[in-house]
Amino acid sequence: PTQTHALLAGSQAIDAIPGGACSLSEDQRGVVRPQGVACDVGAYEYWGLGITAVSLTDADLSWQAANVSCSYDIFESTMPYFTPTEPADYTTASLTQVLVGKLGTVGTNYFYINRATCGGSTTAYSNEVGEFDFALVPGMP
Repeated sequence: PTQTHALLAGSQAIDAIPGGACSLSEDQRGVVRPQGVACDVGAYEYWGLGITAVSLTDADLSWQAANVSCSYDIFESTMPYFTPTEPADYTTASLTQVLVGKLGTVGTNYFYINRATCGGSTTAYSNEVGEFDFALVPGMP
C-alpha cells in the first residue's frame, strides 16, 4: 500500500463531497466511503472514533465500520498523543467498546486509538480521543 496523508479532525475536506457524488466506494486504504454524511476530498476518508460518557464512571467508544469483515483493536494510554504499541488493550468485532471504570478519577486520564484490520491487513487507525477529569479546589483569597 502507498502512504497517505491523514485528515485532521475539523478539516474542511471532511464531508465536502455530497454522498451521491462520491466516485469511489473506498479510499486508498480500503476504508468504505462515505464515513459520514458525505465523502471526503482526496485519497483519505476520515475514520473517526467517538467517546461518550454513559455514567459517572463508564464510557462507550463507538465508530462506523471501516469495511466489511473487519476486527478492531483499541489501544489505551494514560499519556495523550501516544503511539499505539502491541498488544492491543481491547479487541472486538463490534462497533462499540464499553470502558468500565475509566471516568471519574482526577489523577488519571485515559486516551484511545482504534485500529481496523480488514482482510488480514491493517486498514486504518482512528483519531485519538480521551477523557479529562478535574477537581475544583478552593483558592486563597
